[in-house]
Parts: sequence; C-alpha cells; structure tokens
Amino acid sequence: QKDLVSFFHVRCSAHILNLIVQDGLAVIGEAVEKIRDSVKFVKSSESREIMFQNCMETVGIPLDEPGLVMDVTTRWNSTHLMLSRAINFKEAFRNLAEVERSYKTLPSDLEWERGEMICQFLQPFAEITKLISGSSYPTANLYFMQVWNIKMWLRDHEDS
Repeated sequence: QKDLVSFFHVRCSAHILNLIVQDGLAVIGEAVEKIRDSVKFVKSSESREIMFQNCMETVGIPLDEPGLVMDVTTRWNSTHLMLSRAINFKEAFRNLAEVERSYKTLPSDLEWERGEMICQFLQPFAEITKLISGSSYPTANLYFMQVWNIKMWLRDHEDS
C-alpha cells in the first residue's frame, strides 16, 4: 500500500521547477558573481546609492527606473530580478567604475553577456512559476503547455 501511495503522489509543480532552476544555477552561478558583488557594493551604503544615482543621471538613466535589488541566493527568482534590474544599469556601473576608486567589481562585457543569457534562461521559469503560484490554480493543460515551452526553449538554447 505504501508503494501505491507513493506512486500516486504528485509533487508540487512549483517546487519541482524550483529544484530544476536551483540545480542549473549551481552550475552557472559563478557567472553572476561580479554582477551580484556590484549590486552589493551599491546597496551597502546610502552614500554609494546616492553616488550611483549620480552615475545614472550622467549616463541618462531616469531616476524613476525601478532600482537595484539584492538577491537571496536560495531564491532563484530573486536572482532573476537582481539580474534583470542590474542589466538595465550596466552603463551606470561603468560610470561608477570611473568615479569611485574603491569599486573593483565591474563586470566585463563577457560577464554582462553571461548575466543577460542567464536572465533569459530564467525568464520562462519565472513566467511558469507566476502562472502556477497564483491564487487561481491553473488547469493541467496550462501547466504542461508551459513545461513544453520550457523544454523547447532549452532545446533551442542547448548550444549557447
């Protein structure tokens, strides 16, 4: 009977997606370290945040743009949010490196490119997680369609 119960046990789909993404980030996590360190540098003091706002103005980024957020390494969706926000401020970080000598973690062009690729990788997972974690529970056909979309996206990008 125990085997029968485990056979019919359906795991939480959001939890399964979380495990998939966590495993993926464990492999490629180092690629975002300098971006994470750059965000941490700015967010670690109010004076640095003000300096960063000045850098934003210098490079023409509106101050009403949604700001930087620090990620929580155990929550991949926060890493996705951190990357998507930080990428929008790439030029401000470059300007910060010119005006602040203590800022030593400016990501290279390749590191920014990797961050953008990881952000693109996480986007379909963010969309399906939002869909299946909402207050109105989706039907199985929506869930499986999204899983299929992720499979196809992964297949199309397996060489990148």
